[in-house]
Amino acid sequence: MSILDNLVDVVKFRIGIDSDDETSTISVRLALQLALSAFNMVPVVTYFSFEEDEENISQISDILVTYAAYVLLTKKAIEITREISVKDGGISYTPADSSSTAHLARELWNNWDSQVSNLKQSDSFYEDFIPE
Repeated sequence: MSILDNLVDVVKFRIGIDSDDETSTISVRLALQLALSAFNMVPVVTYFSFEEDEENISQISDILVTYAAYVLLTKKAIEITREISVKDGGISYTPADSSSTAHLARELWNNWDSQVSNLKQSDSFYEDFIPE
């Protein structure tokens, strides 16, 4: 099993996705790709990839999982926000409020941002992640 497959399972567990359907797996994989891209773009710019940098990916796995969870929960909050009130034969339905999901996503973002900033600004970043 690849490191990406392991991270997919961790993200699913963290945000409570029980299904193994292909659509949710693709969404989680895309969110993890976004997470790695976001990590790579924060100065010190890095060029890590899932295929070539398993050791580095393993070291930053929690950061990647946190960002992926942020992306997926933000997406869910946006979907919930499209509050549609449906009335059919006297029965009405209004989806749940998205504020708690949006709040959790915002907290995940804050956590991710501080972790990445602390890591990439640390004196040992080059020693730990950038080979000479």
